[in-house]
Amino acid sequence: MSREDLVEFQLLDGYVGSDGGTHRDGLLRPSRAADEVWALKDFRLHVWPERFLEVILPRVVVRLGALERLDSGLIQALSTRDRALLEDLYREVNGYGE
Repeated sequence: MSREDLVEFQLLDGYVGSDGGTHRDGLLRPSRAADEVWALKDFRLHVWPERFLEVILPRVVVRLGALERLDSGLIQALSTRDRALLEDLYREVNGYGE
């Protein structure tokens, strides 16, 4: 993957890490078929299909501030505005409509 494929973003509210720092700046890459297949295998999506983006975003957000690891719990902990921003960016980067 080239650096050109990565999209920079800045969260509106940010994520407050365990170190007390607020993480706002990040990089997102386009998803691959393997990412989406992996997400579809997640048992939670069989119960809550509306959580697809919550499951896939940690795989495609390459960096968020100084955080080394992202998971769906971190995505859930973001403000509604920040989740919406990431979801819109994911759709745009991957060519999905509204």
